[in-house]
Amino acid sequence: MFKVLSLSLLSVLPLTLVACSGSRDADDEFSLFGEEAAAKDSDGDGLTDAEEAELGLDALSPDSDGDGYDDGLELEENTDGLDADDHPYTGGWEIGACRNDLQGTGDSVGDIAEQFELLDQHGDTVRLHDFCDKTVLLVSSAEWCAPCNDEAPIVGAWYDDHAEEGLMVITLLSEDSRGRTPDTDTLMGWQTAHGLSHPVVADAGSDVTQRYVPPSYGIPTMHLIGPGGEILATDTYLSESDVVGALP
Repeated sequence: MFKVLSLSLLSVLPLTLVACSGSRDADDEFSLFGEEAAAKDSDGDGLTDAEEAELGLDALSPDSDGDGYDDGLELEENTDGLDADDHPYTGGWEIGACRNDLQGTGDSVGDIAEQFELLDQHGDTVRLHDFCDKTVLLVSSAEWCAPCNDEAPIVGAWYDDHAEEGLMVITLLSEDSRGRTPDTDTLMGWQTAHGLSHPVVADAGSDVTQRYVPPSYGIPTMHLIGPGGEILATDTYLSESDVVGALP
């Protein structure tokens, strides 16, 4: 009985070894499961749970700050997924990754332009430094200003023709037809009337314009800021070729 039993054990030993050798498949399955877990995107926002944890975002909510934009899109557009006031522009204007790297030094030619934050026609807050990688043409205007109205579609066409080359145009509208600070309806009306696709912002009290002009000035007037925020020209009139020559 003992010998038979021993032979029986020996006879199944190779099978046991074969079965054990199959444990590699189980390891492979475990490895695959680990990779799947690492790539898991619980809320479907385009970011893995691990990425969200690293960024401090909510892995169970596609929109951590509740601003209407998924976390994945905010990361792609260089905005803050934890700040409801910071999100991609309704107007679709691209935001540069260098937006937080600029430090303003002054308001004269050669300085790095100081940041500003002004309300646009969509109700968004436009920040100058968001366009840090572009050439920015600021156009100081007012709704009651006839020459400003004449100029608006011309400048709008410059933007349409050269936006893909790195041009951003921002109209600084200081007053409506009654001399009041423009509201979003007025800003949108200016866009619609002139067929514009660039930002039109309310420059209350001409606060931003007055950074670049003398105490006595006329409108329309232009100010040009190059890539990296360098002020290239202030309180002047520029031709399309002037602007194109300053593109990145």
